[in-house]
Amino acid sequence: MVLATRSDQPRLRDPWCVREVPKTGPHGRMSEVWGNTAGVPTSSDLAVISSLTSQIEDLARRVTELAEQYGQTPDSAVATELFSAERTLTAARRSLNRATALLDQMG
Repeated sequence: MVLATRSDQPRLRDPWCVREVPKTGPHGRMSEVWGNTAGVPTSSDLAVISSLTSQIEDLARRVTELAEQYGQTPDSAVATELFSAERTLTAARRSLNRATALLDQMG
């Protein structure tokens, strides 16, 4: 564990909070942690967003199928929560689509 308030690491809101602060992303690129430092979208950024969008679409479909199964049972509270999760996933997909459009405009 590394104390996150050391001068070579970003500060946390709570100075007593201890956590591991990554130096690079999983592929060794700083842009994955701190953003694209050049301000120009890369094709890999668009690929990551595309992959996330596909995964969210799949999750939303699966959650909807499960919610519909519970919608036909006496326990509609489960269905209500699952449909709420599906709406949240749909909102996340729309946000990713907007981010993709903005990156396309920048590039």
